[in-house]
Amino acid sequence: MNSFFGRRLQLYFGLASLLLANSSAFAANQKFGLGIVLGEPSGLTGKVWSDHRAAIDFGLAFAFDDYILMYADYLHHFPGAFGSSSPFVAQLNPYLGIGAIVAFDTNNNFNANRRFFSSGSGSVGLGARIPLGIEWRPSHPTIGVFVELVPGLAILPATDGLVEGGVGVRYYF
Repeated sequence: MNSFFGRRLQLYFGLASLLLANSSAFAANQKFGLGIVLGEPSGLTGKVWSDHRAAIDFGLAFAFDDYILMYADYLHHFPGAFGSSSPFVAQLNPYLGIGAIVAFDTNNNFNANRRFFSSGSGSVGLGARIPLGIEWRPSHPTIGVFVELVPGLAILPATDGLVEGGVGVRYYF
């Protein structure tokens, strides 16, 4: 693991620790969350709930293929989809969504296997994504722990399929 990637992980774990430090002081029905996601891509994530079924999530992340991306998704949740056989199961919210990606190339190496940037560095890429996931959101602490798989399509400057995904945590304010 190179030191640059190691510093990024330390930053993300430090942010998560800070966000979770005083979580019991807030009510569980808070609608705005900030946190981290680790995977492909890894970075900062946020979520704004409009009601108990609909939310917008967004993020600023880096991909291991050496590009930075911003994304935003509309998510539709299915609360109670697994029943209420236990308190834990009742707090699981599967979701499905649709969103967009804007990616910025940060790699000077020419690599034909890269999703967005087969034509060199300095490019901006656009794409679409379909997040599929599940979030556990307990009453206390006011966090959301999620795992998601995100198939998608890089559209510009090159068209190619992509699969993203990760595990993350958000603290709700």
